[in-house]
Amino acid sequence: GAAGAAMLLAHMACVAASPQSCMPDWAREGKECPYGRYLAFDVTWNDDVHGQGAVWHVLAVFWSFVPVCAIALAVLEFLWRRGTRELQFLLFMGVVTLANDEVFKSLIAERRPEGSCAVTCGMPSGHATVSIAMATLMFLDCMYRIAPRKVEDTALCGLRRLCGRPSAIPLAPSHVLSHAEFLFLYIVWALLLLPIPWARVVLRDHSSIQILVGGGLGAMEATLWFFAVRSLEQRLRPTHEEWKWHPGWSPFHLLCHNYYIPTTSELQREVVQSSLEVSTQANSGSAPVGCGRQGGQGAAEASTSNWLSPSVAQP
Repeated sequence: GAAGAAMLLAHMACVAASPQSCMPDWAREGKECPYGRYLAFDVTWNDDVHGQGAVWHVLAVFWSFVPVCAIALAVLEFLWRRGTRELQFLLFMGVVTLANDEVFKSLIAERRPEGSCAVTCGMPSGHATVSIAMATLMFLDCMYRIAPRKVEDTALCGLRRLCGRPSAIPLAPSHVLSHAEFLFLYIVWALLLLPIPWARVVLRDHSSIQILVGGGLGAMEATLWFFAVRSLEQRLRPTHEEWKWHPGWSPFHLLCHNYYIPTTSELQREVVQSSLEVSTQANSGSAPVGCGRQGGQGAAEASTSNWLSPSVAQP
């Protein structure tokens, strides 16, 4: 058993050492791709688009570019906000991409299926890894922020509050979420991220097993990253005032700490605060708190000021 494992590792290392181990035969012979046209970021436009269905083929190409667009928008948002929320997401994407391209693909060195115009290794799928990692990270990030509200919280209210806090990063845009906010937020990102593995198979850039392995790795990496960042955030919270850095020549910050994950006691306090607001309104006979409270933000977001410093709010 040990000798067989050693021989397998040696074989994988030898295969990975060859720069052309995953290159298809037509590429080695210096020919153009016979299946279609290579677009960018390992995305293929197949010649038999009408045989697959033109609409589905176009959608598959669109979904294949979603991870690249999401990361590009995240870079722009980081340059604008310069916060630890945006920074930790970009660091996570960098770690996932480097591990997939430089470690796993080099070790496994498996070709892409016939029909792809990409010449890089296909196992595991980088698109599946990144998309499932984003979806898993967002699910965990949002799930740990949900505080059930006693005030009336309709679906329209949740949608309006999210529109008031736009973000291109698949993370919760506020420190506390209602059920309606979580529902709308995850539906939007699920429609953008979850079809990506299917799209890679449709375009023949990956096989089903490459997609499954990539998705599994992405989910595992996102879970480990989230709980590591959550532990680090809780340790650094007492020193959050030190996490807003200014250059000596400018009043603007270089980096601020704007990523908080509420603890269980903080979420419970949010529910109690919301219940007190309802009781006060019922006794006074005033109208219930609606979507327009505090500029479109709900009770949960307003009450977070009780345990978040104003100096570390999102810019």
